[in-house]
Amino acid sequence: MRSIGTATGRIGYLWTPQFLGYVKGGIAFLNNKNQVFFPGGALLESSNFWLPGMTVGVGGEWMFTPNWSVFLEWNYMWIEDTSGQHFAAPGTTVGEVLNVKQTAQTVQLGINYKFHWDGPVVARY
Repeated sequence: MRSIGTATGRIGYLWTPQFLGYVKGGIAFLNNKNQVFFPGGALLESSNFWLPGMTVGVGGEWMFTPNWSVFLEWNYMWIEDTSGQHFAAPGTTVGEVLNVKQTAQTVQLGINYKFHWDGPVVARY
């Protein structure tokens, strides 16, 4: 696996005025690289491709000042590619089919800044 991209939504509960607990779910895209080698070790073929999958997660966010918050979340992603990726030597039709069943887990820790653009406009002279 080379990289991961996700598009998720989350729903949560505000346990205190400063702490939000949430669950999330959505779609994940995993970028894979497969290589096929000859028995002697020479590279026969290399392929780089994206596969869609699903993701779920759980997390918490704590606002420690009116503008700053910190979050911690865990995500689980999975892919089951039943179509397979086909590899064949150049000029031949005989090759290898790879079906991908892959999972990934991530833990993210981050910090956010809120700009408060939703407040009233105040004229100052």
